[in-house]
Amino acid sequence: MDTLEGTAWSVLPNWASEGWDAGAWPYIIFAVARTRDRNGELFGYGTYVEGDTSAYWFRSQDACFEAVTAEVFFHWASGQSDGPDNLPATAAELSEPDRKPYPGWRD
Repeated sequence: MDTLEGTAWSVLPNWASEGWDAGAWPYIIFAVARTRDRNGELFGYGTYVEGDTSAYWFRSQDACFEAVTAEVFFHWASGQSDGPDNLPATAAELSEPDRKPYPGWRD
């Protein structure tokens, strides 16, 4: 997480309406970024999972939120991070407020 300081990336500590864990520090860490290239805005999220890193970029914020939701849901459903008690069968079945960043989070 220290390596993100001074970059376009911000650690994403929680997700969804109640601010459930978006990972399990220090083993699973989510980060987000917003930037531009010559074709327009880019919305990204990245993960650090036990030493492995990945980054994904999207042209729309909604598409990025859907991808983050799917990955966070995976970690909730597998018990790797704390999420809602009554998870639906799939990420697609989460309510709209649970498919977006926690309202109290600021990047």
